[in-house]
Amino acid sequence: MPTAPARQVAETSRHVRDELGAWGRRHRNPFISVSTLTLAVSPTVKITDLGLVDVLARDWAPQVLDCCH
Repeated sequence: MPTAPARQVAETSRHVRDELGAWGRRHRNPFISVSTLTLAVSPTVKITDLGLVDVLARDWAPQVLDCCH
């Protein structure tokens, strides 16, 4: 948890989002996408806001649960 005042944290986070955008990063939640890039626990599968990705096959992984019915 940050120890800085909320306004300062919000301004800093907005600056980081702006810089990521300037570098070409387009994502609905750039903090989550950047923070999970180096996770060693999932070297072959990644979860995104669009679904599960099979990293080795460079393709979407099939859904394993149909929770919407």
